[in-house]
Amino acid sequence: MIKDGKIASHTWILTDDSAARLKTALAEAMAAEPQAQPEATAPAETPASEVVVTISGGACSYDGSLTLQPGEVQVTVDVKDQDRTAYAVTFLTLEPGKDFMDLMAATLGGPPSWSRLLHYEEVGPGESKSYAITITEGPVYAVCWSKPPDLPIGNVGPFTVSPVAEAASPTETPKSDIVVTFAGGICKYEGPATLPAGELTVTINAQDRDKEAFAAAWFNLAPGKGLSDLIKAQNSPSPPPWADMLALQEAPPGGSKTYSLTLEKGPLYLLCWSGSPDQSRGVGSKRPLEVSP
Repeated sequence: MIKDGKIASHTWILTDDSAARLKTALAEAMAAEPQAQPEATAPAETPASEVVVTISGGACSYDGSLTLQPGEVQVTVDVKDQDRTAYAVTFLTLEPGKDFMDLMAATLGGPPSWSRLLHYEEVGPGESKSYAITITEGPVYAVCWSKPPDLPIGNVGPFTVSPVAEAASPTETPKSDIVVTFAGGICKYEGPATLPAGELTVTINAQDRDKEAFAAAWFNLAPGKGLSDLIKAQNSPSPPPWADMLALQEAPPGGSKTYSLTLEKGPLYLLCWSGSPDQSRGVGSKRPLEVSP
């Protein structure tokens, strides 16, 4: 549509034949995709959990790892340019047999049927925006845009998706007298019903990952007080006068913490917390533990 001697709006119609010819033209004008090295000689690359794409000079750039870890990936789009109304980076996966040339030849309209759009979010001129995308499989292709008009200004990738190699379990784990395990939203005590007085080794094993932190606290209580009183008083800014807190330690989600606990007398009460500091939930052991001289 022409208005006042200028193109006011436009519509693209891309046939299979014109897409094939456009792909050929793009292949001649653009550098070929880097070929993957043979697996035996490819250097080990740590999968990235963060991608920072910079848009500057009418193009986009990225200098990080081309291997992503599956799951949540933090994306930052840093726009230096200010000559367009909006900018964006789209993340897509393609069907087998398709590549960047097919994608660039077909990005004149909406995402093609043989692609799956993972994320699209606009960023203003001269702005920087961060957001999270979820990656499950690769390769992942990223195309940078500016508008108006909607125009691809570059690409990033393709990214392969590889899980982070899990650290090997230590062959020798210090033996603990007490293990407190957080799993399935439950705090479980593993140890004898009667503990010896003196110094003991305690391990907090936080198998859960859905809370900010996991903590275990140990108490001696005044006669007449019990676990129910302790749970009712858990939101107090400090332990009540009838409760003597011997230790309070926490472990991160999916992590563990080992420390020493010195006991002089019983009964001993355990109170577990999970959650953020201002939204914690207390759970205690079912019964107090005895301490032998």
